[in-house]
Amino acid sequence: MIIAHSKSSTGTKTVRTKFQIAIERKIPIVLLLLDTTPIPKELESYDRVHFEDFGGYEGINLLSHYKIAFRYLTNTLDLLRPLIRYLRDLDDPVDKIREEAAQKLGEIGDPMSNKPLIKALEDEDVEVRFYVSHALGELKAEAAVGPLIKRLKGDSDPDVRAISALSLGKIELPNAIGPLIDALRVNDRFISEAAVNALGYLRAKESVVALVNLMRSDSISNVREAAREALENIGNDDAKRALTKELLIQQYFKSIQYYLQGAKKLTESTKIE
Repeated sequence: MIIAHSKSSTGTKTVRTKFQIAIERKIPIVLLLLDTTPIPKELESYDRVHFEDFGGYEGINLLSHYKIAFRYLTNTLDLLRPLIRYLRDLDDPVDKIREEAAQKLGEIGDPMSNKPLIKALEDEDVEVRFYVSHALGELKAEAAVGPLIKRLKGDSDPDVRAISALSLGKIELPNAIGPLIDALRVNDRFISEAAVNALGYLRAKESVVALVNLMRSDSISNVREAAREALENIGNDDAKRALTKELLIQQYFKSIQYYLQGAKKLTESTKIE
């Protein structure tokens, strides 16, 4: 909250009521001191920006002092609410600053950043798009589902496609299921594994057949295990049936292997005798 402190404002009942509510709710307060009226005791510990002592200045000097005061005000607000600074940093010309801004916005989790982050999905820098996609998942930004599907389907970077898949799972809207099932066929381990995890998170019954196929026949063990875990998470009758069969077959294979190993040892011991 910004309070323009003067004789005619801070002493009024309306302003006092508002800043007392802000204090109770621990809302950050900044005082703009417009004259030399004593500051209420309740507000003495809060940050203040001085605009009250410019009476002796005019022209360029007055503008210079206003500039310094406004810069201090901006810096103070940035410290109190970093969201504002990171939203501004999303438009910075330096890639690393935009990347850090996207990470921080995901950590802060304020839905006010959804729209700027969705816009930033079109950023030319791969690392920025990666962290923007991740942040939108952390925010569970429903409006980002369409743009994230676009990244999943056609981004030039496979890591951005993978993180977009995971974020679609976190947002938990059913219109992501079809594109995620399509992503299971992509010839990239991270993308397909991310899509598997997202479908499990969504408990997407429509994906059971495709997940069973991956569990049984994918060449990458991580993907097979992820498919198994996704089926456990979906947990419908078809998924349970497939998992039961898979367990029985694995147990049967182990028993045969145990038998063959025992027979081999017996044959070898007989030859020695």
